[in-house]
Amino acid sequence: MKHLFFRILKQLKNDKRSLALIFFAPLLVLTLLYFLLGDSNYKPLLSLKDLPIPIESALKETDATILNFPNNIQVDDYLIDREADAVIIYSDNKISIKMLESDSVKTSLVINTVKEALLTINPNSDIKVDFVYGQTSTNIYSSLGYVLLGMIAFFFSFLLAGISFIREKNYSTMERLLMTPIKRWEVIAGYTLGFSFFSAIQSTIIVLFTKYALGMSFVGPLPYAILIMILLSITAVSIGAFISIFSNNEFQIMQFIPIIIVPQIFFSGIISLDTIPFGLDKVAYFMPIYHGCEGLYQIMTRPTTFIDILPNISILLLITFVFSIINVLVLKKYRRI
Repeated sequence: MKHLFFRILKQLKNDKRSLALIFFAPLLVLTLLYFLLGDSNYKPLLSLKDLPIPIESALKETDATILNFPNNIQVDDYLIDREADAVIIYSDNKISIKMLESDSVKTSLVINTVKEALLTINPNSDIKVDFVYGQTSTNIYSSLGYVLLGMIAFFFSFLLAGISFIREKNYSTMERLLMTPIKRWEVIAGYTLGFSFFSAIQSTIIVLFTKYALGMSFVGPLPYAILIMILLSITAVSIGAFISIFSNNEFQIMQFIPIIIVPQIFFSGIISLDTIPFGLDKVAYFMPIYHGCEGLYQIMTRPTTFIDILPNISILLLITFVFSIINVLVLKKYRRI
C-alpha cells in the first residue's frame, strides 16, 4: 500500500495536466462564478409611461436610469430597438412592467427597483410583468433550451473529434498518411469533413427530436436552427482536433473540458452580458458556444430572417477557419517540409 501510495503521487507529480485539473480548473470555475453571479453594478434603464407623479418621483429616487417614454412609438417597437430595459406602465390602477425578453438578472433588477419605489407608497401593489418575446409561464427547460442545444452540439462533437484524432495519432495512421504525397490541408479537410458529417446528422436529429418529440418552441424557421447547430458542431470538431495536439490519450482530452467547455457555458447567454462587471462580457465574443446559442435564442424566441443570424454564422465560420489553419500548420511536426 505504501509503495502504491507513493507511485500515485509520483505519477500525478509528472502529469501536469492532472495537476492543473486538480488545482487550477476548480479555481478558474469558482472565480468565473464569483464575477458572473455575484453582485452586479448594472443599473436598469427604465422608461416611464403614464405614471402618477408620486410613483414617478419614487422611481427617480432609485439607482435606476429613468427615461420618459415617447408618445409617438409603440411599446414593443421601443423595446425591440433596445431603448430601455423595461417600460413601466400604469393602467387600471395597476403597475405593469413590459420587457423585451426574460432575463434572470435584468428581470430581477427591474422588479426589485419597482418594488423598492412602491414600498414607500403602496407596499401591497400588484405588479404585472410581460415580455415582447417569451412568456412568464415558460418552464426552465424551454427557457434554457437554446443553451442546452448549443452545449450538447459542441460538447459531443468536441469529444468525437478529439478522441478520434488521438486514436489516429496513437495508431500511427496519420503518420503513415503523411508519408504519401497528400497535402497537409487535404488531411485536415478530410478529417474535419468526415467527423463533421456525423456531427451534422447528430445536430439535425437533436433539433428535430426537441421540436417534435419534446415540444420545444421554435418561433423562427427550423432549418436555421439546424444550420446553426451544424456550424457549431463543425467548429467543435476543429477545436477538438486542435486540443488533440496537446493530448496523448483519451483521458487527457477529458481533462480539457473544464478549461474549454465549462467557461463557455457561463458565457452562453444564461447571464446577460450587460450585467457582467469588469468588462468580462467581451470574453464571450471569442467563444463559439456564445455565438451558437445567440443564434439559437433568436430562432427560438422570435421571427428570424437569415440576415438576423448572419453575424453568428459568419463568426462560427471564421473560428472554424482559424483553427483549421492552425491544425494544418501543426501537422509540420509529423512531416518534414
